[in-house]
Amino acid sequence: LLQSKGIPVAIEGKTNPCVDNPLGAAILAALRLCASPDDKLSEALLRGFPVAQTWGIGTAWEFRKQTLAKLAQEGFAATIRDWVNASPLNDEPFLQERAAAFLVAAEEFDDCRKSSDGIPDFLRFVETRHTRENEASKVVRIMTVHQSKGLGFDMVIVSGLDQRNT
Repeated sequence: LLQSKGIPVAIEGKTNPCVDNPLGAAILAALRLCASPDDKLSEALLRGFPVAQTWGIGTAWEFRKQTLAKLAQEGFAATIRDWVNASPLNDEPFLQERAAAFLVAAEEFDDCRKSSDGIPDFLRFVETRHTRENEASKVVRIMTVHQSKGLGFDMVIVSGLDQRNT
């Protein structure tokens, strides 16, 4: 949201850019559906994302068939690149960055995968992937409370304090 309003942001600390955003969640749901066609939860999650229609999720079996063929012929990076290119990300700098990071991960997996590696192996690869983003200046720095302790900021905003756990 901040980036879409033109405010520069840095997410600091250890993060997984493949899973910390809605586009990554949609990609993972699509791949889970392709790996397990009876996975009704992944299908329902995928259908809940606006990008599902642009990806051609009409019938789950046809989507699965087309995706598996593309994965076999061109790999994960090409398949995911097509999904990313079909996604409306023009006004979403954060999602554009996350899409680029997801594609880097897919390319790395394609470069080192064995012929026996399939969707479950790719899912494990991206779900356990962590990167460390460096400290930045002249940006809104997003970090955990633990990370920010002892740092001398002019202002700190802690979200979620207005919500009650019931």
